[in-house]
Amino acid sequence: MPAIDPIKLKRLKISALLVPFAMKRGLSPAQLNDLTERAMADDRFDLNAANDEFANFLVDEDDARYWAEALEGSGVAAHLFTTADKKQKSEENTFGGYTQAELAEMTCEQRLRVANQVEFERAATR
Repeated sequence: MPAIDPIKLKRLKISALLVPFAMKRGLSPAQLNDLTERAMADDRFDLNAANDEFANFLVDEDDARYWAEALEGSGVAAHLFTTADKKQKSEENTFGGYTQAELAEMTCEQRLRVANQVEFERAATR
């Protein structure tokens, strides 16, 4: 029987802990792999040689989530936490390039001008 590769085991255990975080944030598999590689380099994820458990920091998915959120907050790897989902949500919250708050501050005539412009652009693309 072949010996267990400790690096592969560590990567597998880290990935298993980070998958719920990645799924909740809508991260792609490539983003999850990058996040896992960053965790591999962090000494808080070192395995204990005696029992193949995390030696320093992690015990469960919550600890892994806290680590990932701290990484996100640091801004060191901002590209890991961007998703198409966030872009779609921000586009849905605008109309004609204006947010709801901006539209609320406009006069009726200004809102009508924006609505007419949006409708004109829609008709031009048909």
